[in-house]
Amino acid sequence: MTGLRARSKQRRRDLVLAAAERLFRRQGYNRTTIEEIASEADVSIGTMYSYFGSKSGIMRALMEPVIDDMLAKGSGVIANPPKRAVDAVAALYEAYRFTDEWKHVNILRAFDPSFGELDENLQRVTEDFDVKLSAQICEMIKRLQALGRMKQSIDSEDAAFILYNHLRTAFNAHVKLSNTQTYEEILVDTHRRMRMIFEPWSETA
Repeated sequence: MTGLRARSKQRRRDLVLAAAERLFRRQGYNRTTIEEIASEADVSIGTMYSYFGSKSGIMRALMEPVIDDMLAKGSGVIANPPKRAVDAVAALYEAYRFTDEWKHVNILRAFDPSFGELDENLQRVTEDFDVKLSAQICEMIKRLQALGRMKQSIDSEDAAFILYNHLRTAFNAHVKLSNTQTYEEILVDTHRRMRMIFEPWSETA
C-alpha cells in the first residue's frame, strides 16, 4: 500500500510539472498563475502547495535536473578538452546550452532579472547555478594550465570570472534576441570574441 501511495504521489507530481512546463512555454512564467497550473494538471491547489510550496518551487523542480545534466556534460568536456584553449572553453559553453525543449524564451525569461524581480526560490536556483558554473569554468582553466595549453601566470579565478560573465551576456542575448538571432549565431559571435580574450592567454594560439 505504501508503494502504491508513493507511485500515486509521483504521478500527480509529474502531472503538475508537465502542466506547468506547457503553460510557462505558452504564456510565460510571470503570466501563469498557480490556479491555472492546478486546473491544467487536474489537481487541487492544496496538493500543489504540499508538493512544491509555490509556483517558483515548481519552476525550481523543473530546472534542477536540467542544470544537473548541463553540469554533467561540462564535466565530460573538462575530462577530455579540445587541444586549443579557446576551443575547450567554447565546448564547455556548448555543454551549458539549453536543450531544444528548454530554449523557449517564455521559460528562460524567468531567470533573467531584467524581466522582473526573482523570488526566493528562483534566486536560490540562479545563485546556485552561478556558483557551480563559475567553479566549473575555473576547473577548466586549471585543467588547461595543467596540460600546458594556458599560461600558468593567468589567475584561474579571475579568468573564470571574465569567462562566466561573458557566458551570462550570451545567455541574456539569447533570451532577449531569440526571435531575431538563433542560438547558433550567438555561439559564432561568442567564439569570435573569445578568440580575442584567449590570444594573450594561450600557450598555443
